[in-house]
Amino acid sequence: TCIDITGNSNTSSTRQFIVDYSAPSITVSSPVANSSAGSVVYIYTEITDSLTSIGQASYTIYNGSNLLSSGSLNSSNNWDSVWNSSAYGEVEMNLTLVITANDTVGNLATSNVSFYLDNVNPVIQLVRPPELLTYYNSNFALNVIVQDLSLNYTNYSVYSSGSGSVVQQNSSSYGSTTTSHTWTDLINISGFDDGYYNLTVFGGDSVGNSKTASTLFIADNTEPELTLHSPSSLYGNSANILFNFTVVDNISSVLVCNITSGGITPSFICVNSSSCNYTFTGFSDVLYNYSVFCKDNASNVVGYSSNITIDTISPITEFSQSTSSGNLSQNNIGANVSVIDTNLATINIYFYNSTGNLINTSSSSATPFFVNFTNLDDGLYYFNSTSSDLAGNSANTTTRVVSIDTI
Repeated sequence: TCIDITGNSNTSSTRQFIVDYSAPSITVSSPVANSSAGSVVYIYTEITDSLTSIGQASYTIYNGSNLLSSGSLNSSNNWDSVWNSSAYGEVEMNLTLVITANDTVGNLATSNVSFYLDNVNPVIQLVRPPELLTYYNSNFALNVIVQDLSLNYTNYSVYSSGSGSVVQQNSSSYGSTTTSHTWTDLINISGFDDGYYNLTVFGGDSVGNSKTASTLFIADNTEPELTLHSPSSLYGNSANILFNFTVVDNISSVLVCNITSGGITPSFICVNSSSCNYTFTGFSDVLYNYSVFCKDNASNVVGYSSNITIDTISPITEFSQSTSSGNLSQNNIGANVSVIDTNLATINIYFYNSTGNLINTSSSSATPFFVNFTNLDDGLYYFNSTSSDLAGNSANTTTRVVSIDTI
């Protein structure tokens, strides 16, 4: 209002103005302080000013002192933005988000939020069963480790490769994230059919990174079958013993076999359902106990045990002095055979007429062995003897010639 010296006065219009020394208010709703974020980081803010309006707002993201990204916040979208961190690949690192805003009179505000960038999928370590194909013939405990800095869920399934049906499964989730989960569940092999099984394990973290790992294992509760072809007897007549056998298994393509005899235990590989051979050499003439064992890949074992007596010495076979010989004036011929052999099996005496026809064979397993051939016509006769032992050794006498003339 103004007044002159004559008393005239006049009043102007009233004007208003704002005195603003206050910085804008910044609230960051994403990322949450000390949380984890994935490859796409959503920057959600609420920026307000109680007296004036917001002039501009921006963000910067640092890893320590290294600037990774910066940009403007969009006023038409609640001062929000999106940062795609995939350019940094599979990394895990601590980051700081700095929000800067000023109002229209130049008051400046900043807000910092620390968070963790997690662009790495969980790690799954298959300890038991391992990635290498493994056979099991008994129950075993899983040992599978799932790791991530923000792990919040994991599961596993075991299913039959043959039928495709799930035979066992489990899952675990965490309300607040963890860094590791170890599966130790018991796998009940005794309840499984023999065959191939697939274990598949999943792990997921709080920002959407995930990993799946799988491996095969074999359940095998069935013992192989072993058939021994040689030695086929309890006796052998050679210092070398050939072991020949066939081993059959329901799954394993090859089996590990060993033979124990005479203090020697060699191990060797046998092909499933095929003939397998091994020869021992240099054995003496004594009794040997032996065992044949075969083991499949699941450690199922089949065995066979017996013994064999090595006898490489032929029987000593002779006619005794009481055996007939030469020219006789009687109608009978006596043959008396003595054999020396610890493992005597059979003594045979063969009797032939003058034309060489075999007219009598007499056998015994005892020594001495006497046979009296009676009621013989006059003429020429031949006889000899063969003895054999249980190991198959044999010996022959000379052939005797006797002439009967009773007239």
